[in-house]
Amino acid sequence: MKNPDFRIALLMLIISTALVYKVGTSKTSPTSTGTIVRFNPAHIQISSEQTFTIAVLVENVTDFYGFDIQITWNTTYVKYVNHTVTVPVETYPDGLLHQPVIRLSDKVNETDPIPDAEPGTKAWICYVSYYPAASFNGTGNAFTMTFRTLNRTGITTMNFTHIDLATKQAMPIPHTSFGCVVEISEDLTPPDIGAVEWKPTCPYPYVPSDTVRANEPVFITANVTEPPNASGVAKVELLYKTETSGWWETSMVYNETLELWTTTIPGQLGNTTVEFMIKAHDYNENEITSSPYTFNVKPLLIGDIDGDGDVDLYDAVALLLNYGQKSP
Repeated sequence: MKNPDFRIALLMLIISTALVYKVGTSKTSPTSTGTIVRFNPAHIQISSEQTFTIAVLVENVTDFYGFDIQITWNTTYVKYVNHTVTVPVETYPDGLLHQPVIRLSDKVNETDPIPDAEPGTKAWICYVSYYPAASFNGTGNAFTMTFRTLNRTGITTMNFTHIDLATKQAMPIPHTSFGCVVEISEDLTPPDIGAVEWKPTCPYPYVPSDTVRANEPVFITANVTEPPNASGVAKVELLYKTETSGWWETSMVYNETLELWTTTIPGQLGNTTVEFMIKAHDYNENEITSSPYTFNVKPLLIGDIDGDGDVDLYDAVALLLNYGQKSP
């Protein structure tokens, strides 16, 4: 059990800040009902060896001035990574309590008992507002915690071992609390290959065109995704060939700006049909290969330097600008 002396010291601190703020306020219980303390989300479905973040949410609270929340979890299923206490609301708009605040406890220990905490507690977070802070009304997160699932499957829970909520008058706030279920399963689902697109790169001196021309590289993009709590996309590959070659394989790179996987197929001879497929892998070694895609390579007329389909003045200008140059 928690040390009684600590409880008394905590209560006296809350009372003293309340009395400084407003001397003579009567100590009555809050009139509001329906305050809930819960984990958000309440049910997590995730694969093994993945990270997830959960929040401790206080809902529908009034005249709120401090909290003492202790939680526990099963370390044979999940391991603590880090946490963020989201007070005050002036710093964390989705958090709790108005500034100024004081930290009375901010401890996490998965291996040893936390002194003065309830038995089994692995995290003890306790913060209180003090004069001249206003009381908090509404809903917000007390803190968020990030965990990593271990290499096993099953169902485990995250629970509260102790909760105290206090008003500005140092009175307890009645509340209901709800734990969280974490369902860890093996990831057997391969990535999803969505939209696949390709377009000619139009290098100088080629004019812009939607048609792939001889010796023109082709830019390939693919939208490859996994569900939020799956193992994640590990790598994506492009396989391509022509009528006269075997399969070539190259890695695709994730472009954070486009939010797509990308690569380039080198330029090919005219009158060639290029066939290609996308192959995606996740971290749990699931893989999937897309259906084949094809594009045709248009031949160029002799002298059609800019690839616009005819030989004209612009080709002559491009030729004269580069006449006499040699490749390195």
